[in-house]
Amino acid sequence: MYPVGGVAVGSGGVLYGATGGTSTLGTLFSLAPPANPGGVWTQTVLHTFSGRGRTGFAPSTGAMLGSGDMLYGATNAGGVSGHGTVYNLKP
Repeated sequence: MYPVGGVAVGSGGVLYGATGGTSTLGTLFSLAPPANPGGVWTQTVLHTFSGRGRTGFAPSTGAMLGSGDMLYGATNAGGVSGHGTVYNLKP
């Protein structure tokens, strides 16, 4: 997996991003900062792209944060015509 685009910073300093790669169809993730300085960040996989049906795969943008902490982005492949999708996800 490799990061795609930049990360978005949500409330509480949580980072949101996307990954893709040859060994995976892509994921959306969050990284929550540690409770104490120097502590460990907590990674959570929010969504794993499957590429099945109308779902896209291979994210082409980083996750963008909209109102209400809704995540938006795009994929390079999959979807109805096979040319990618635009997605939104509420973490």
